[in-house]
Amino acid sequence: MRPAEFVVLGIDAAWTQRNPSGVALITGEQRQLRCLAVAPSYASFLNLLGPTAVGWTSKQPGGECDAGRLLAAAETMAGKPVTCVAVDMPLSKNPIAGRRKADAEVSRAFGAWHCATHSPSSERPGPLGLRLREQFETAGYPLTTSFPNSSAPPHLIEVYPHPALARLVGQEERLRYKAGKMRAYWRADGPERRRERLLAEWRRIVLSLEGRIPGVKRLLPDPTTLRPSRLKSYEDGLDAIVCAWVGAQFLLRAATPYGDEAAAIWVPN
Repeated sequence: MRPAEFVVLGIDAAWTQRNPSGVALITGEQRQLRCLAVAPSYASFLNLLGPTAVGWTSKQPGGECDAGRLLAAAETMAGKPVTCVAVDMPLSKNPIAGRRKADAEVSRAFGAWHCATHSPSSERPGPLGLRLREQFETAGYPLTTSFPNSSAPPHLIEVYPHPALARLVGQEERLRYKAGKMRAYWRADGPERRRERLLAEWRRIVLSLEGRIPGVKRLLPDPTTLRPSRLKSYEDGLDAIVCAWVGAQFLLRAATPYGDEAAAIWVPN
């Protein structure tokens, strides 16, 4: 059953408390989507409601997810409760000790696209992922691994941006958009040329997102103004928007779960 109106919170969750996690908020009605907010960390998302927002040019703090505060802030921004939380982090109803069926199925389906998953462990994300899931479940957002047969409570789902981005732009290959991998992507190029090529890929992603979720371009900073040390924040914001978009596709029943009842990664069709 598709919700007439929905709100999706997308989280590009870091696997350690040391690193920041991007957050995005979109709203929609059937296939009319709109981006309401995007931020490069939990703190900066929460501070969007404060008198002084943490800018994209600032050093972003890490920290652990506070599900209650995030949901409350999102509801204030959207004017209605969040329908779905879509998170890029290994989540499971069972303890995670290594690769899951979900990881194997996504890697098998999209390995040829170079979109295989990273291997989770009991240490990374380990307790961090467990606490995130428990917090959202306590708030009324159970981990959802298959389509509900009828109207159901709000949802928490696991997503993976790499195959989602490939589907978004219409190519069967992993996109080269990670700031920390510029040297690996373009070994023959100098630093300036690598940055130019990264920014061109980001523009392509933003154009594709803007065509589906109006408001994305306006809410993101101009990446050409960011220092090299702040490029990762922009990337985290992009990933968070992609997470939210996949959450919307899940609500519209335009996504497929890879995995089992304990853990599933949702990928848009």
